[in-house]
Amino acid sequence: MNATDNLFRIPFLLLLLLFSVPVYFGLSYLQSVLPAKAVFHSFWGIQLLAIGTSWLIHNRLASAASVSGQAFVRTFMLTSALKLFAFMIIIVVFALLNRAQAFGFIFNFLIVYLLYTVLEVWFSFKSFGPSRKQA
Repeated sequence: MNATDNLFRIPFLLLLLLFSVPVYFGLSYLQSVLPAKAVFHSFWGIQLLAIGTSWLIHNRLASAASVSGQAFVRTFMLTSALKLFAFMIIIVVFALLNRAQAFGFIFNFLIVYLLYTVLEVWFSFKSFGPSRKQA
């Protein structure tokens, strides 16, 4: 990893950690107002998975962006598809093993998935998108 790589990786890590604090407190609050069926008290585990996955994907995208625009696009599409597929497997396996908590798990998982995916896409577009090339 060189200094140029850090220009993309360190700001995302800081943003990711700062973003995670209000998400955690928001999810904590949600647990107190949701119907019992939609509550999943171990939502922090889902959030840790999302944080780790986002960090790994961003590192891979930063590496691909330093190679070429085509490599970035291919990597972005591949990591997005693999993430969605892997997360679907996690949801299905959890739901089959824990039917009583399945709805709460899936509900919380989808909220976290959407929030962190939007953050990843927004930051990737901001950092590696077409406007970045012109600057």
